[in-house]
Amino acid sequence: MNRIYENKGLIRRQNIYMAVLALVTLNGIWEIYAAFTAPEGNSSGMIFGILFLAGGAYGFYQTFIDGRDLIAALDHDTNADMLTATLWRPFQKLRLASPRTRVRNWRFWVKTGSASQRGYFFFADFPDYPRKLQMEIPRGLAIGDGLRRVAPQAAEDYEAAIGANRAG
Repeated sequence: MNRIYENKGLIRRQNIYMAVLALVTLNGIWEIYAAFTAPEGNSSGMIFGILFLAGGAYGFYQTFIDGRDLIAALDHDTNADMLTATLWRPFQKLRLASPRTRVRNWRFWVKTGSASQRGYFFFADFPDYPRKLQMEIPRGLAIGDGLRRVAPQAAEDYEAAIGANRAG
């Protein structure tokens, strides 16, 4: 099994986000509890509790939605010609395996953000997975031969977008 792509730290970062969001949510629950049990009532504690709960819920949702389709690692078993994609799930990993020929529609995409920031991604359709998988490609990353064999057109499009030429 050859590792042809790895987003180092993705799983750790996502799990840290989830742990922080759990603490925010617990603080919201505590604030609401303290507001209800205070003898004279505590409307500011209630407001903060509601805001912390809402922020925690939104954060959980957004972190999951943004991270659920990101590939943390992609492995290629050249003997069996199988691809294994490792995806993040809260405090665990999801591994998808498929023959390389069934992983289709590899494409390159540039996501533009504020202040002319650009993010580079490869997308692919994995069999029996409901959404497109995403690989975040850091600018300037030299595409290895393993990933180039799996997604040749996406690799070419990426190199053309960043102005890299394969020979140099």
